[in-house]
Amino acid sequence: MARPETTQHETAQQGIDLDTLRLVVLLADHGDLAFVGARLGLGKRTATARIAQAERRIGARLFDHARKPIAMTAAGEAFVAEARQALAAMERAERVARDIAVA
Repeated sequence: MARPETTQHETAQQGIDLDTLRLVVLLADHGDLAFVGARLGLGKRTATARIAQAERRIGARLFDHARKPIAMTAAGEAFVAEARQALAAMERAERVARDIAVA
């Protein structure tokens, strides 16, 4: 059975997973997709596809892919600042839950 097309509203509801957030932040820090992909255990093609999917979900280009090293756009800079906070909050939540579990 063919999969129905995903609407823009449905795509926005799906969100971006934490691994992709980490990928975006690392790419912002290093500017080298092959390096970042390898560091996360992803091939360059997979890393590229995840970045493109994130950009489609957000509805904005996060990176200027024509530049080497890859450079962030203004939307990318704003997104990465928020992504860093989201990742830090997730790490705190994991730590709190772990601390309670072992107490």
